[in-house]
Amino acid sequence: MALAVLPTPLAALPCVDSYITDTSGEYVYYKDNTFRRKSYVGFLYYDDSAFAARYYAPADEKQKLPAKEISILVSVDTESNHFDITGEKFLTSISMDPQDADIVNYLHDLMFEFTERRQKVWDVSPETVDYTGISAKGTKKSLHSGASFSDRGVVIEEDYLQFGGKVKIYYDYLVPIFNVRKIVSADGTVMFEAATAGQLVSSADKSFTEFKGFPEDLFYPKSVAKELKSSNEKQSFIIRSANGSNQTIELDSLWQQSMDNVWFLGNSALLSVNVVSLPEANAEKEKYLNMLKRRMLLGTTGSYIVWQNLELTASDEEIRLSTYYYQNNSDSGAVSGSLTKDTKILTKMNESEYGFVSFTVFDEEYRKNHAYFDSVLNSYKVEK
Repeated sequence: MALAVLPTPLAALPCVDSYITDTSGEYVYYKDNTFRRKSYVGFLYYDDSAFAARYYAPADEKQKLPAKEISILVSVDTESNHFDITGEKFLTSISMDPQDADIVNYLHDLMFEFTERRQKVWDVSPETVDYTGISAKGTKKSLHSGASFSDRGVVIEEDYLQFGGKVKIYYDYLVPIFNVRKIVSADGTVMFEAATAGQLVSSADKSFTEFKGFPEDLFYPKSVAKELKSSNEKQSFIIRSANGSNQTIELDSLWQQSMDNVWFLGNSALLSVNVVSLPEANAEKEKYLNMLKRRMLLGTTGSYIVWQNLELTASDEEIRLSTYYYQNNSDSGAVSGSLTKDTKILTKMNESEYGFVSFTVFDEEYRKNHAYFDSVLNSYKVEK
């Protein structure tokens, strides 16, 4: 199972002791509202000495502006206490337009400033982001109970002229590289906000350079799916763990079993059930689960997780993620593609194992048959 094998973490930013260190190939994109056109800014971590930064703006028909892209690769002095750029390579063509030079300088400034500001925030961890303390029952109290995913974070008030002066910067250990979740101006306007994040799986993976943003009509169905005619006869499948705990799920004849723990519903949906083994040392278990949580928030090759519509809940017994993935199917400057609804659930089975169910379905299919698909997920049980 992909979640059970995590890439080797590296040290990442200079003089920053990150709770979860970045892994080679991790990236994050932000929607940057300081521009007059829809714009995204992304950062990619290769290793301590190499980072990429990219600006992308989709074509704007109203303003009659073509798509614009500027990508750079920078080398960094690993012995410096700052984000000191020692070399640079342009990955896209740079025109003589002064705006191109301004954008390159802007990317430089963001990498330097975000590093400097992150260095001053000593603790961005579950203790400061997720919890407020210990309840009377001895359990940790959630800091963001009922709050949206985008409002998580350690909030620091700062002066930042690039974003209009007085701002609030939200830091979250679940956001790769700089841990910056969003920047909000004094009047409450969101100036800069994480839109998606991902993990490149190989040198051939072009997911970072091929990201073209999310269309405005992302959640408007492009077609209407047919209503499923399910059968009342269902079969219970059991997935056993090494320590004797079981996971069960009930499926009807619409589902075809591909492997012992994988099922397909035609070309519409995919369901898998796995077991995740935790480290033996108790001190490492909580951090491992938080690393898994971050991995669950990353997109895969050619598939971009939509952080705008993401629900994440976590307790000692269960971590549940409900979100969408966008697959950009266009080779042109226009943004078009398909949307899938995705649910991942990690459930504690015993002190050394968690059950893991992953469910993906095309958005049009889910909208038409949401009661059916919800009943499938609701049939999932862990027998301890």
